[in-house]
Order: sequence, then structure tokens, then C-alpha cells
Amino acid sequence: SMHRSRRTGMPVAWRWGTHPQLAATDDGVEARNPLRTALVPWADVERCVPSSLGLVIERREGTGRPVVAWAVQKPNVARWLGRRTRADEVAAALEAQAAARAGRR
Repeated sequence: SMHRSRRTGMPVAWRWGTHPQLAATDDGVEARNPLRTALVPWADVERCVPSSLGLVIERREGTGRPVVAWAVQKPNVARWLGRRTRADEVAAALEAQAAARAGRR
């Protein structure tokens, strides 16, 4: 359902149309960004690297270009200070799931 702004009466579709999302599905990691949705199959996930632009899902050699998931970002200041953030936890969880699904440890 579409919400309308009380002030302008214009449809507000940000949450449903352009809000970045990241999901771990049965098939792989799905990164939904405002302009593109990409699915990286579990067998193709090499590693996940948190950055200020988003979570970079690096693929195994020959399986395609890296995918950046805008939904999970690590602030530069946290990186500079060596602080662990939610982005690091998400990256570690996705890497562990990819390894388990591919039989790698």
C-alpha cells in the first residue's frame, strides 16, 4: 500500500521503492539498492567487506563483479579507530553461512 504525505499529498514510496535492503535467502545474498537488485549465489561468495559505501560482497574468481549492498555501511571513523560495528557482524555472519553452504570451513 502507498502512503501519502499529509503536507503535499504526494505518494511516499521511499520505504518500498528505494530503501536499500540486504537479505540472506536460500539461494544466496540479495542486495536491493535503489537502482538495482543483485543476487550472489552462496557458492560465489568469496568474502564480505564492510565499507563506508556499503557491504562489499566479493565473488569467487570468474563468477562476476563484486556487489555493494548499501543497506549495511561502516562509518569511516569506526574503521579508522578499529572499532567493530554491526556491519562487521553482518559480514562475518554472511561469510560463515556461505562457507557452511559450500562445505568450506
